[in-house]
Amino acid sequence: MKAFVWPGLVLLLSVVGCTDRSNQDTKDESPETTSREVSVEALAGEVDSANRYLSTVLVVAHEPVSGKSFKGCSGVLLSPRWVLTAGHCVCPQRPARVPADENGRIVDGTTCAASATIKVFSYLPMTPGEPSEVRATRHQGKVHAHPELKLLLDAGGGIVSSHADLALVFLEIPVKDAPPPPALAKTEVTPGEPITVVGHGHDELRGSMGGERRFNRTRVARRAESGGERVVFEQPNRNLYRGESGGPCLRETPQGPELVGISSRSLGREASLIETHAFQGWILERMQRAP
Repeated sequence: MKAFVWPGLVLLLSVVGCTDRSNQDTKDESPETTSREVSVEALAGEVDSANRYLSTVLVVAHEPVSGKSFKGCSGVLLSPRWVLTAGHCVCPQRPARVPADENGRIVDGTTCAASATIKVFSYLPMTPGEPSEVRATRHQGKVHAHPELKLLLDAGGGIVSSHADLALVFLEIPVKDAPPPPALAKTEVTPGEPITVVGHGHDELRGSMGGERRFNRTRVARRAESGGERVVFEQPNRNLYRGESGGPCLRETPQGPELVGISSRSLGREASLIETHAFQGWILERMQRAP
């Protein structure tokens, strides 16, 4: 395993699910070091203490005018300067009339954050009897939501329709010693296929997971809509990680993980992902046309 040597300041990790955040410092900082107590409770998923999924990062979007932090989600590094996340992680909901519900909500490109802070975490080897250390670097970036992003929700939070719920963040300074990114999947997912979902999750029942990067092994259930890009996956406890969105959904292969989708677990009444296969053209074109 490649070691990350980032001397730095002590930081208490904050709540990192897809939850509202405010009044947080948005300036670049030097690398941070923090300690976490190892949980002995039986929780779904595993802490990524072996750093299998280093490319999974924390994404904190900022309000366009004030610059205040308003939302935290996960994301995935596709290169040292590009992060992919869910569009609803960087574009807030606003009231709108939706089919059969005049009290619905909409997410589109009209109110997206202009910038976001990205935190890249690495676990250090544990010492018996001591809390393990997590080291992190923080980076600033510019948000690029998909131009066709449109997500409609009913008054109860159910997904009425979803399209192009993705966004990229271009980092001002490349991530030093960036971990290898997952390859973009060349085929769509199929029902029953095993996948791995990774994220700095927020548990709706317990609250913060303390900044831990966790992964879950699960399976694809079905497509939410015929021919659509939103895919439902199995989640034994719907409320566990319900607050988490934006993290990578991966197909494990002998050559390494492939990115098949981006988690949208914080939305709707079922755990789902936005399949990325149909949007690879936009992802690659946008990355090649860097600011």
